[in-house]
Amino acid sequence: MAEEKDKKKQSLSDSLRKKYGLNSFASMVDDPPLEVISSGSLTVDYCSGVGGLPLGMNCVMEGLPSSGKTEIALDACNSFLDLDPKNKVFYIDVENRLKKDRVSSRNIDLNRFDIGRCAIAEKVFDLMCDVIKAKEHGMIVVDSIAMLLSTADFDKDIEDCTKPGTQGKALNMGFRKLGAIMMEENSKCINIFINQQMAAIGAKSWEPKVVAKSGFAPRFLSSFTLEIERLMGKERITHDSTGIQVGNDIKISCRKNS
Repeated sequence: MAEEKDKKKQSLSDSLRKKYGLNSFASMVDDPPLEVISSGSLTVDYCSGVGGLPLGMNCVMEGLPSSGKTEIALDACNSFLDLDPKNKVFYIDVENRLKKDRVSSRNIDLNRFDIGRCAIAEKVFDLMCDVIKAKEHGMIVVDSIAMLLSTADFDKDIEDCTKPGTQGKALNMGFRKLGAIMMEENSKCINIFINQQMAAIGAKSWEPKVVAKSGFAPRFLSSFTLEIERLMGKERITHDSTGIQVGNDIKISCRKNS
């Protein structure tokens, strides 16, 4: 009786996979465990709740300007490249600020660190989908999604860009398309999105003091969110032996780790 049920289940599985794809039907017994990589910081790995950054998922790192988001992302890139000499990183520099000297100073192999520059939201997500399909890179970083501009706004003059929500709509569609492509390709690529926060003007006492510039789409459609906060005060600043400032204490909170 048990063998007959197993045969029926296997027949159902084969027919559904053939019709809808390999990921359309599977037993939870055969579901692989969550794979993670180190973020480059033991503290961040611990606070993540899963031991690091999860593979095959979208991760968002957000915070106020100069809070250390790019540095943490570069640490994650370095950690990923150290895992395997075949690993490659694709870094989409939307802000056009990342230079070779900054990357090489972190002992990152430039031959396995490719960079792209694009500022149109739809083109960035299409670029990411093509990179994922090529399966040459295991990590993609977008710095930052707050600087992305939708095609609808790009084709207009500045004074005509008054319609709200165009960036949020582009990000919403882009994240959903990216998730579908990763599922269809059964991709283990980890996507890191850097997002900017800004002070909320006129916020009431019960409302949040900072808001994400690109809306709630990145938080809602990502699987992992880190909030990075720079701690203020002279005692939070790190100096070298000559008195030059070389660092600053930061606070990292894991807001989502599903």
